[in-house]
Amino acid sequence: MDKQVLIHLLGKDRLNAFVVKFADSFIFETAFTAIDCPEATYEWRVYSLDQMLDGFNQSNSVVSLQSKWKLEKRSLSPGMYLVKVFITFNWGIKYDFGFLEVVPSGIVARIDGGQNIMRGQDSLLTLNASVSINKDVEPGNYKGMNFSWHCKEEHENIGNMTELQVIQEGAGNRSGCFGTGIGRLDSTERVLKVDPRKMSTGVTYTFRVEVVNEKFSDSYEQNIRLVTGPVPHVSVR
Repeated sequence: MDKQVLIHLLGKDRLNAFVVKFADSFIFETAFTAIDCPEATYEWRVYSLDQMLDGFNQSNSVVSLQSKWKLEKRSLSPGMYLVKVFITFNWGIKYDFGFLEVVPSGIVARIDGGQNIMRGQDSLLTLNASVSINKDVEPGNYKGMNFSWHCKEEHENIGNMTELQVIQEGAGNRSGCFGTGIGRLDSTERVLKVDPRKMSTGVTYTFRVEVVNEKFSDSYEQNIRLVTGPVPHVSVR
């Protein structure tokens, strides 16, 4: 009996390869199920197209002997792969193939505390961007990640912040967080500390952190409203 063997989603050429991010897992299966033929056996093989040029060892390419193959996150390095499934019946073998591309996952910029917070003017402002992550590595690994900070009053237009000059905290009569104009703060640390006494109460300021590595960039904004004295305590009953 002829059985259809077709791997769902995988394209038949490299230009139509199915894309999975390095930090994600995914389950691949075929149009054929064991219910149709319970005596069938399976063998999934994955071949790195880059390594095949260098004599890829096919004996090490078996990734599953089940009816489905679960691609575990971070198990295949970014690159292009040829995926094959062989199904053995009591009357012979059928197979299908497709192309899979594993790509880097990107980075996520964040500032601890959320997008809108209130702070008093009587203590240093601490903006913690250590919660930013590179999704391709474990949390807390910041290798290759660069941080930059920008600041403005909420109503002001930041524009292209990468073209702005570095500004310093200090007195002045212009716009921005410190009256010295909108611009990039003089810090590349993951944690930024700002003296709010050089800022005005009753005003909402927008701080933006931009996080970049060699492949990706992301940004996050936190709006901080400064109030006189300690932050009011709100309780829900």
